[in-house]
Amino acid sequence: MVSAITYLAGLAERQSQLPRAVRLAGAGVALLEPYTHKMTAATYTDFENQKIAAATQGDPDNIVYAIRTQLDEDVFTKAWAEGQAMKVEQAIDYALREPAILAE
Repeated sequence: MVSAITYLAGLAERQSQLPRAVRLAGAGVALLEPYTHKMTAATYTDFENQKIAAATQGDPDNIVYAIRTQLDEDVFTKAWAEGQAMKVEQAIDYALREPAILAE
């Protein structure tokens, strides 16, 4: 679920839908947060390897880095806070309500 949301964030960024991309990335990061705090040393390496793989497929950290330099700080901060506040259902609804334009 979260990977689909972060994928859509990357897609929105590539289509210059920057506030939307920030909201979706913020939602993806917030939805993962409860799981990242419970990691043990044994699972940390696997998580880092997954993050490296995700960097080519829509990793929120890379999306955020790319967008932050392109948006006004106030716009970025507001969009990030909106995304962080989303519950799973809200993030899904937002992703479906404002779909990114798919390349044909």
